This record gives sequence, structure tokens and C-alpha cells, in this order.
Amino acid sequence: AGLEWLARQFDHVPFVRAMLRYEETNPVAQMANSLRLAGLPGLILGVLAVGIAAPVGEEMLFRGFAYNALAKRFGAGVGVVVSALLFAAPHTYSPIGLTVIVLMGVGLAHVYRVSGSLWTVILIHAVNNTAQIVAAFFGR
Repeated sequence: AGLEWLARQFDHVPFVRAMLRYEETNPVAQMANSLRLAGLPGLILGVLAVGIAAPVGEEMLFRGFAYNALAKRFGAGVGVVVSALLFAAPHTYSPIGLTVIVLMGVGLAHVYRVSGSLWTVILIHAVNNTAQIVAAFFGR
């Protein structure tokens, strides 16, 4: 939301305007609209799938496997950055979203590196995703 607000300050720039239009029609925005149309079952399904299942699977893959393998071979810094980029790859819906996802990936990898706990990053990721599903469902 903060990056979107910042981008709207430059709405007069054609590229920024196009990026903001795309942001409204990207797959995540479309999913949010579908959840609202499905009512309470849509909210429950969204929380179960995006709020719980996705964070568990993604953290196991991107932190538990990718970060550990990369850090062991190339060092913690490379592990943090490359696992964050790998995390961002399937989440790339728009330029604004990409920026947020890369930063989130770096943050999650760093927290995992410091805490050593996969459950900590799963919880952080789950709270983030669930908050976004709830916000999207209720129309922000």
C-alpha cells in the first residue's frame, strides 16, 4: 500500500500510470475480487490456502532448502539474496509487487538465518498473507 501511494504521486509519468493500472488487474487483484464474490467460504478458503498452506510450503522450499543449500555452498549473504530472488520469481505479478516480495524474501531469509527456526518465518509469512487476504476480502 505504501509503494502504491508513492507511485500515485508520479501518476503523471506514463510508465507509472501503466504500472498502476496493471497493479489493479494483476492475478492477485483478480483473486481478491473472486474471494469477495464467494463470500465467507471464499475468505475461509483464501486463509487456508494463501494464509496457511502457501507459507508452510514456500518457507520449507525457499528457506529450509534453498537458503540452507546456498548458504552452505556460497555463504550466508549469497544465501539470503539468492533465496529471496528465487522466492520472488513465482510471485512476480507487477513491478510494485516484485519490489515488496524481494524485500520480504530478504527479510524472511535474514530472520531465518538469525533465528534458525523455520517456524518463525512460517509464522511471519502466514500473518502477512492472512492479513492481506482479510484486507482484500473486506476491500481495504
